[in-house]
Amino acid sequence: MAIDASISSGTPVDCLFLNGAQSNPGSEISANDIADSIMKCKDTLLCLALTECKINVRLIEAIASCTKLRGVTIENCQLWGKENDSGEKPNDSMLSSILYSCVDLRWVFIKSSIFGNDCWTALADKQVCPNLEVLWVDAPLHTFDRTSAARGDHDTIRSAINGRSDVLKLYMFNPDDKNKSRYIIDGEDRLNGTERSAEGKLHAKQQCSGVEYLSTV
Repeated sequence: MAIDASISSGTPVDCLFLNGAQSNPGSEISANDIADSIMKCKDTLLCLALTECKINVRLIEAIASCTKLRGVTIENCQLWGKENDSGEKPNDSMLSSILYSCVDLRWVFIKSSIFGNDCWTALADKQVCPNLEVLWVDAPLHTFDRTSAARGDHDTIRSAINGRSDVLKLYMFNPDDKNKSRYIIDGEDRLNGTERSAEGKLHAKQQCSGVEYLSTV
């Protein structure tokens, strides 16, 4: 891969921005390829952005090993495992390991369904990422009855955000169609999402037979 060659060139790499373009059927960048590249610069990497990439457990572990990381973006990435490569898929607990390991994170932008209660529990501890200034989480839960509810315990989410009000400079949680946060400190609280209309509930049941369906991956 060209990215691997660049990282192996001898010049320290502190920023890595990668669009795996999984919307393009011709993309051949695997999660293991990305993990291998990250491991080669884990001691110097400060900023990492992954958009439309495959993500597996090994890749999550590679990110967590970047202890100097200041910023991370994970957006619209495919969770890879089980039926994909006979391994376990990344989950909330694994994602939270990044928060625990990368103690000097300053900004976090996550658009993924695996950001849930374990991640919020980590952030509710002010000793975890104490210098976090930007937090943008887009991980809505859609059920037959409601849309855009928060994943995880709502009191834990409130505690995590409120407890960082003196450090956070920008935060966004499950932004609506007007790009407004569904939770605002000392303001609007829409963590419980929105109840569907009777017609909407019927449509949801017709569209999916499972207990929930997701707008993020």
